[in-house]
Amino acid sequence: MKNLLRIIAALLLLSTPAVAKSSISIGTTMSFLKIDDPNFKYINNNDQLQLSSLNLGLTYQPDKTAFVSSVLTNRILNRGVNRQVRSKNNNNIYTNKTKVIADTIMLGYQIRQFIPSVFLSNVNVDKAILINNVYKHDIKNSFIWGINTTYYLTKNINLTSSIVMPNKKFNINTGVIFGANYIFNL
Repeated sequence: MKNLLRIIAALLLLSTPAVAKSSISIGTTMSFLKIDDPNFKYINNNDQLQLSSLNLGLTYQPDKTAFVSSVLTNRILNRGVNRQVRSKNNNNIYTNKTKVIADTIMLGYQIRQFIPSVFLSNVNVDKAILINNVYKHDIKNSFIWGINTTYYLTKNINLTSSIVMPNKKFNINTGVIFGANYIFNL
């Protein structure tokens, strides 16, 4: 997946404005996921609503077509999210720190200022539970996918909303992701 993202990014960077419209975006996202962890119950689902990463994206749209492709990553700045969880085994409360790294490819079709699209993300989740002053890490990697809508408020600002499809490896039933980006047109 990393090599595929590098190839797509290289192709996007090599495109010229005479042949296509290209842009770079910087933004942030906030996710709200319904997770059924077999070992822990989240005490408050609202505590996951934290801005935890800075996203960097590259978008490419061939001239005279409405098709749009984008690659995005949140590897640049990512601090993770702290949440309180209750053990299903002993009913004790622990601190859970989750850091999610996602590399995403999106394919969409522009209709005026809207871009409905589908996305595929290679996601790495490092979940650390603080038990007896020691973090116990559980690292998982999987692909997630979903549908997305991007709305351009102005030429340089867009808002996004995504629906995440279920994923058994991450115990995700469903979820939504909201984002805001500033666009630099090339």
